[in-house]
Amino acid sequence: MMKNVIISILMIVGLLLALCLLVAITQTFRHKTKDGYIVKFNNGFKKEKHVEMCDSFSKAYWRYVARNILDVISIVAVFN
Repeated sequence: MMKNVIISILMIVGLLLALCLLVAITQTFRHKTKDGYIVKFNNGFKKEKHVEMCDSFSKAYWRYVARNILDVISIVAVFN
């Protein structure tokens, strides 16, 4: 019984991680410019936007992945 619960939790975590990885691809390509990639984020509850210019796809991609994972963790924390 406990083994099934652990497997279910690991599957949910894996699914959320896969979704964060896939969504980051579209976010990165959406903000592509001729000079590089723009990484845009809102700073918490403040209405300020953080904008950063990345010269490579991988740097911008992993920043979006990290931010998406933090967003998922914060959403899970709010609902618990």
